[in-house]
Amino acid sequence: MKRDAAPVCLYAIYDSPRDFPNHVVVRIWQTSPEGGMTPLPEVLKFDIATMGHRIAMSSARGHCRRAGLTFLPRSKGDDPVIVETWKGRPKRVEAEDAEEDVGAGLRAAVLS
Repeated sequence: MKRDAAPVCLYAIYDSPRDFPNHVVVRIWQTSPEGGMTPLPEVLKFDIATMGHRIAMSSARGHCRRAGLTFLPRSKGDDPVIVETWKGRPKRVEAEDAEEDVGAGLRAAVLS
């Protein structure tokens, strides 16, 4: 049986979540065996203090675009720190800078 390159995932972009204050964070959610959504332990994070808020958000969005994902509008039930969500089967993308390279484990987990 042929397997897809990657499962369909949701990429949530967070603005200063509790576990990473002062960071814009991209967290990948995959379907669990039980049918719910489970986050991967790896995250892609952009430091707001170093980069500035606008550049950190732009970098997170750019990662999702380059991965070939589709933007989804916010849902009423979203946690307030979720800025937006993207969906799709991510393709391999090269890191544009050292900050984004930290997400190599995240990409490897999804695309393996």
